[in-house]
Amino acid sequence: MVKEMTSQNIPITKKINYGSGENYKEGWINIDINENNKVDLIINSTQTDLPFKDNSIDYILMDNVAEHIYPEQLLKLLLEFHRILKPTGEIEIYSPHFTSIARKYLEHVKSFGIDSFYLIQDKFNIEQDLLLISRYGGQRINLQLLNKLNFLFNFSNVWKQICEKIFVFGFEEIHFKLKKKVQKKN
Repeated sequence: MVKEMTSQNIPITKKINYGSGENYKEGWINIDINENNKVDLIINSTQTDLPFKDNSIDYILMDNVAEHIYPEQLLKLLLEFHRILKPTGEIEIYSPHFTSIARKYLEHVKSFGIDSFYLIQDKFNIEQDLLLISRYGGQRINLQLLNKLNFLFNFSNVWKQICEKIFVFGFEEIHFKLKKKVQKKN
């Protein structure tokens, strides 16, 4: 990740915790719609334009937020993230998987699966992992086995798509890592 240097030669990474809720992160720009939470920037639920310069942010985290945003707004927001991310910037998104029991909540307006972000694959390199949540301590468990089998069978996302549809117990979360593609100028 590219980092800016200050006059004291200390690296500065600009990171956004989007939809921070009660999870305030020191040293980050914490953004939320709830003014009762400790935040750095309050936005409304439909706001997709952010007050940051082009190519100014290194990293954006959306931890169990995307499922609360209507698909049209989420697409606009991701395009706005693309604008503000540095050329080496990335977004990490954690969201309930469509097989998760969490999708039963009324405030969840979108469910996610392996191919959820195909509409923006021209803007981002997309990686995804299916996750289980430990019932003991709430730790996220990455099913690296799927990635290893994916490599073995060389089916790209097909193996993950098959697993997400036939895994009997379902997956609690899906994790996406979107890395900004630098657009070449002609």
